[in-house]
Amino acid sequence: MNSIKNSILIVDDNQENIKVLVIALSEKDYNLTVAFNGKDALEILNYTPIDLVLLDVMMPGMDGFEVCKRMKADEKMKHIPVIFITALTETSSIVNGFEVGGVDYITKPFKKEELFARVNTQLELQNNKKSLNEKTIKLEQTIESRDKLYAVIAHDLRSPLANIKSILFALTEGGIDQESFDSLVGMLLSSTNETYDLLENLLYWSKNQLNKLEPNKEVFNVGEVINETLNLLKPNADKKGISLECLSNGNVFCNADRNMMKTVLRNLTSNAIKFTPKDGKIMLSGHRDDKQIKFTVEDTGVGITEENIQKLFDKNSNFTTYGTDSEKGSGLGLKLTFEFVNQHNGNILVESTPGSGSKFDVVLPQD
Repeated sequence: MNSIKNSILIVDDNQENIKVLVIALSEKDYNLTVAFNGKDALEILNYTPIDLVLLDVMMPGMDGFEVCKRMKADEKMKHIPVIFITALTETSSIVNGFEVGGVDYITKPFKKEELFARVNTQLELQNNKKSLNEKTIKLEQTIESRDKLYAVIAHDLRSPLANIKSILFALTEGGIDQESFDSLVGMLLSSTNETYDLLENLLYWSKNQLNKLEPNKEVFNVGEVINETLNLLKPNADKKGISLECLSNGNVFCNADRNMMKTVLRNLTSNAIKFTPKDGKIMLSGHRDDKQIKFTVEDTGVGITEENIQKLFDKNSNFTTYGTDSEKGSGLGLKLTFEFVNQHNGNILVESTPGSGSKFDVVLPQD
């Protein structure tokens, strides 16, 4: 017997017939629901998960054939198998039952063993179909994740690696003055950080897609995590003359997955650097009250229109634009940020004015 507890809807206008079916099927581990007419049956099917319908044919008002027709015309219930329970034995009636979408029939009076066998067969088929559909969806998601990974590697990862290769070639050529050497080393460090940042996102994102990472919560100092983020991204900011500032004191503590929050702050700060012009300013802070903690990344950048803010929150969109120095991104950073915040039951709030800057607030509940 299948370990899944299936739901069966019994539809018959005769209470005695329903009683007989309920008593028989109660011997098995099914969730049983009953309806005494076709209208009620369709209403139940519209709001209740049902795996199989045992449907009487001869009912006043709306007969079983009409009920089945309407089921098969409805997107929500057309997949539910129908076994007709009928006293009609004429070939035309049986054929009509199959034509309107029935998968089997049982004639009255029925034998209990026959009822069990036919019900079990259809439920096993239904359960196998559900399992196959779930596996198909998972496979499609895996293929989509793989293709996304390949696309990022082929396009976004190639660019910084090619830049590193060019810089290293220039450095090995020799004959360059100290100023040019320092400039090339700075560019090399910036490109290396960019590549590292992208690889971190790729690894976290692919692992999260395949294994659904669960937050490993611990209490940590918010100021420390912010300063670690700023130190990591300082070369990128220095390249554009952008100042980075931590506005959090050392007395703010958070209960969350430290690595996930570092990834969230790193991606939000990287985006802020990307969209802030030269000589701009980026401020990171953390504040806590009794019930929640708020991480804030605020910049004096180009800002975001209301339309584009909506695109940022669209899970089906891969919205990316070029930065103020034509920096290019994969779009994975924000996707990963939203996923990690959601896994903490948190929210991301965005305030932005085009031409004036943006503020991203990550709000996490605290136990």
